[in-house]
Amino acid sequence: MITWVSASAGSGKTYSLVEEIKNLLTQNILGEEILCVSFSNAASSEMKSRLEKHSNTILFHTVHSFCNTLYDNCTLIDEVQSDRHIRRIIENALQEEDWHNLIYLLLDEWGNLIDKIINIIQQDILIKTEENDSFSYDPIIFPDYVLEDLRNGKEIEKKLIAIDCNNIESIFSIIMTKDGSLRKKLYSKKWGEFYQKSKDWLDSYFDLMGKKFTEYSEYQSKLRSNSLGLFINYIQNKYKSLKMKENLLDFHDLIKKVDFSDYSVLQKIMKIKYIFIDESQDLSQDQWSIMLNLYKEIQSSNKCDLYIVGDEKQNIYTFQNSANSLFSNIKNELKSYAKESEIIFQEKHLNNSYRSSQCILDFVDKTMSKTLYPTKHLSKMNFDGRVELHCDESDKMLQSMIQKIIELRNCNLFSQDKKIDFDDILILVRKRNDSCFRIINQIQNAGIPIQEHPFYIYYNDSIQNLLNIAKFSLFADYVALTCLLKNEFFQWDYEDLEYFFDKAKNTPSSIVNKNNTNQKKQNSDYKISELQKLIDEWKDYPKNIIDFFGSLIFKSDYGKYLLKNNYESVKVFWETVNEYGQDSWIEFFDYIKNSKKVIKSNNGIKIKTIHSSKGLESPIVMIFDDIKYSNNINMFYYNNYIIFPCKNNETYNKILSIATYNEEKEQERLIYVAITRAKEQIYIFTVQNKLHKLINECEKNNEDVVTIFGSELTKNLKKLL
Repeated sequence: MITWVSASAGSGKTYSLVEEIKNLLTQNILGEEILCVSFSNAASSEMKSRLEKHSNTILFHTVHSFCNTLYDNCTLIDEVQSDRHIRRIIENALQEEDWHNLIYLLLDEWGNLIDKIINIIQQDILIKTEENDSFSYDPIIFPDYVLEDLRNGKEIEKKLIAIDCNNIESIFSIIMTKDGSLRKKLYSKKWGEFYQKSKDWLDSYFDLMGKKFTEYSEYQSKLRSNSLGLFINYIQNKYKSLKMKENLLDFHDLIKKVDFSDYSVLQKIMKIKYIFIDESQDLSQDQWSIMLNLYKEIQSSNKCDLYIVGDEKQNIYTFQNSANSLFSNIKNELKSYAKESEIIFQEKHLNNSYRSSQCILDFVDKTMSKTLYPTKHLSKMNFDGRVELHCDESDKMLQSMIQKIIELRNCNLFSQDKKIDFDDILILVRKRNDSCFRIINQIQNAGIPIQEHPFYIYYNDSIQNLLNIAKFSLFADYVALTCLLKNEFFQWDYEDLEYFFDKAKNTPSSIVNKNNTNQKKQNSDYKISELQKLIDEWKDYPKNIIDFFGSLIFKSDYGKYLLKNNYESVKVFWETVNEYGQDSWIEFFDYIKNSKKVIKSNNGIKIKTIHSSKGLESPIVMIFDDIKYSNNINMFYYNNYIIFPCKNNETYNKILSIATYNEEKEQERLIYVAITRAKEQIYIFTVQNKLHKLINECEKNNEDVVTIFGSELTKNLKKLL
């Protein structure tokens, strides 16, 4: 028999699954005949804790740990270990001169590309590359009469004089917008009427440059795609060599290796008669392949029952190759298999909530009614609820949230006859970013205890910049320097970097030529001169970790800049540096990469990302979302090709449309996960984004929801109400 259970949030899916297993045990089914598989270690441990008093021989595993039991002659590495190996290979490769140009090409996107690169490598994919197109440009010099007329204009016209006709990127930066359109106002109407001849020449020039921009964009897109593709293949080969040398298998290797018909494997699996899969909506294609092949192999010889529990509305791990469409596709595949094999296939739906009040559930249903996942929940709990929506500017929202926490301390819970404690409150955020540090800092300043600070500091941009300075100053890491110089403080562009490295190698640079006005060269020379002063200063800092960062943060201009703009992040980093307090730099870099600032209190509020909140519940949930979602996706992997943005590329636009749609659907599922964590009260603090738009469309006529808007409410939004 195959049982497929669709279980909404709070519907008691774990309880239902546990009761099924307990029922089997009362029928004298042996524990070793039951395999329980969960997506996460936490869920697996939860299942084990509920059942171990009934049987200590039940097999509890994640997909990964189960596969690990099948082979003894190699070392199986998990996703975290695999990630660490690949990152180290990438870091070493980027020190090689052959790949320095890749960093220049992709510097703006590099930080966001690393995870995608690792994901492709872990899937053992060989990237296809094409021959690069050529691009030619013959400089068009402004006629003297045009330059003279521009000088006679006002500020808007005089900006055009700065165009370096020999530098096509300089031209585009002045006359084109970021989305590839010609700027609407490059000169005033009055100037154009007075200098008609110059206006006509400029219009013709802008039209030509607009066409050239399209050509150049396509050239750059293919160049970046091929360069990154070659790099990924290079890292892929290095990774394979490492695994072969050290006899390692990662998860993808294991999937290819697993052969359930192999006699040694068969001996280990044939005793299994019942397979339970929890959190099934989060499994990837590869993980599903393992579990379905396991089931079918056992079923072909012995009777085996399969029990699957999941909820497509809670699939929020698409970045780990779990696709929402996959969930329904697997369900249809199993239906077909059951029919062909004459096996009973039954479906169950769990929509009654044993967590939330009806007020909360009505809010959930109305919110989800405008999505692909309409719901109808019924509460089994008998207490009141409350929902508040706050929309304002980010800083004002944070103060409103803190004030709300303080106010709630004087109130009683609806579900219990007791005052609200801090640990009754769960704050959910969208991502680990600077806002997280700001939230934590201001909450602590308000005297509110935090149960745990869960955020990794390594992924903060300001911290990355501090680490890059250390890597360059101490280890001459030029990749780290290159990444550093593109930030808002230094503001180097591609030409500056090219000139800097060519000058260091004593080779001619394209920045210098006969027709160049030399203004760009002078600017680059000035930047290099200022940088050299900083480098000399950094290299004079003490070499021990605490004193080095103490000098950098508190004495240098750059440190003062970071303290002014990212105080909370830098403060947490400085505390971590002092906690480490050792002299081994290599160990320090590893330490900081895996470090998270943990602040514990017996009675403190909880702060989690939405992704890490799955399976949790709290009487009061506060959602703080100050991220204005955008559809700027910097790279796609498609059909074994790397594809970078290119406005006029039909393939890119097609994939972008699909990816944008999928991203919007995932945002809807994230919203569902967030708002279903609450038992009795939800307080949402949001700027204008997907969350705000979705909720307002659904709740504008809902009298049960308190809506509070601040100064960020626009005329367009007022029309919604």
